[in-house]
Amino acid sequence: MHSGDGDHRDGPTTPQSAAAIYSAVAALDYVATVDSAVQEAVVSIIAGTDNAKGLDFAKGDAAEFWHAGTFNIDAARRGHTPGAWAPRDTSVRDIILPDGTWVQAKYNHDAATTAGQISRPSYDGCAKLVPSDQLLGVRDQARRGAAGNADARPDLSESYRHTAATADDRLRCQGDQSRPLTEQQARDLVADVRDDHDLDVRRWELTTEQAVRLQDITRQALRGGAEAAALAAAVQMVPAVVSTIRALIATGELDLDALSQSASTALGEAARSGVTASITRALVAGARAGSLGAALGAVPANVIAAAVVLAVTCLRTAYRAAVGYLNWAQASDIMVHDSLLLAGMIACGWLGQHLIPVPILGALIGSAAGAILAGAVLGRVDEAIINLAITRGWRLLGGIEQDYTVPESVLRAAGFAVTRWHRISTQGFHPQAVHPRTIATANLPLHVIERALTGARRVGYRQL
Repeated sequence: MHSGDGDHRDGPTTPQSAAAIYSAVAALDYVATVDSAVQEAVVSIIAGTDNAKGLDFAKGDAAEFWHAGTFNIDAARRGHTPGAWAPRDTSVRDIILPDGTWVQAKYNHDAATTAGQISRPSYDGCAKLVPSDQLLGVRDQARRGAAGNADARPDLSESYRHTAATADDRLRCQGDQSRPLTEQQARDLVADVRDDHDLDVRRWELTTEQAVRLQDITRQALRGGAEAAALAAAVQMVPAVVSTIRALIATGELDLDALSQSASTALGEAARSGVTASITRALVAGARAGSLGAALGAVPANVIAAAVVLAVTCLRTAYRAAVGYLNWAQASDIMVHDSLLLAGMIACGWLGQHLIPVPILGALIGSAAGAILAGAVLGRVDEAIINLAITRGWRLLGGIEQDYTVPESVLRAAGFAVTRWHRISTQGFHPQAVHPRTIATANLPLHVIERALTGARRVGYRQL
């Protein structure tokens, strides 16, 4: 056993708490961005198709809004900025992508007609979007058109050749893409809206829960862990580096041992903060997106952040108790102390992040203030508990040890022979052989002892 009387507390740190808060806020922002893209897609599809236009025209409008909307959803879920839009003017720009690319879309009833309509020379230079069920047919018809017009209409032949080479069934830009839509689905989309002036969003997979996938949550978790680890390491190392430089200037010597120790501490803090941030961002993102069920979705993000930090800290404490560095009474006391300290850190850190919306800075300042405030309160509470333990003998579920063994120094001062032994051999006792004598009490020394704190969380006797 390695346990002793020292204070073994190694609870939640300010960087760790700040990392959890920042990750929770970032996860909320991420889900809010995806949800906004989903809502905008649904609203635009309904607004663009719930009218008196003929179905053959309305399905083309629906396709434009569908592709712009689902592209933005895909961009948002990947952590990119949504930027596709359908201007709805009389130009060739049916859709404009974030990089400025113009897109021309055609949703005719068959591949041959679509190929002919989208291969006009005026559409050269545009990306060309066609129904997914007609894509191969459009490319084939475009190749035939290019060959058939090579002599009579070289300009038209070139437009057909462009269609054959570039026609696609989805928007693609900077790694993001829209969802393919068939010609029949475009018709069904219009019919769905006009049936009740609304859209069956679950049927068309236009909900935040359906948009955010497991790989997106994993991506967010890894990103959050990396950011938190880097920031935590920086927070730990910057003061150490500054101190080392000052010492170098003052003494002309570089303290590599101190710098190495600081680097080791920073790496440990970075690991703790990174793990905490990853788990927090994954849980908050999954909960808010609806991927983890309605029950967890109703739990506030700051509560999830606090639970993650406490779980990581308690696992560390439990491990130290399991390997003998602490006893379980000390471990339980530390866990209770950490949970109360963490409550103050998370509450103030959450407030700080909203008052100072600079990534992690507000959470760091708030968590530090919360740690100071909670530490002061816990100090007073701990003092009161110890006083009760001394005066009333309380053990607080084993959290305080009550040991009333009389100190050896008092026994020796009182004239008792104190022997350290491992084994005592007993002999027979004959009371008739005892001859009592008078004891003079006038010079008998008086040693007063009292109940007091004799060690960390230990109450016993000490000499006044």
